[in-house]
Amino acid sequence: MQQALGTIDPNRSIEVQRTYVAAFFDKHLRHRNSHLLDGTSRHYPDVDFVR
Repeated sequence: MQQALGTIDPNRSIEVQRTYVAAFFDKHLRHRNSHLLDGTSRHYPDVDFVR
């Protein structure tokens, strides 16, 4: 499982999840685009987009 998903510090994981969920709701409910959901971010290099 670790090979497929990788490893991340639990505190970092929570921070990243909160940030991306907030960006999702900002984009779709408040119509504010921060471009975080457009692709990889230098602030969150541990996040990969699978399309």
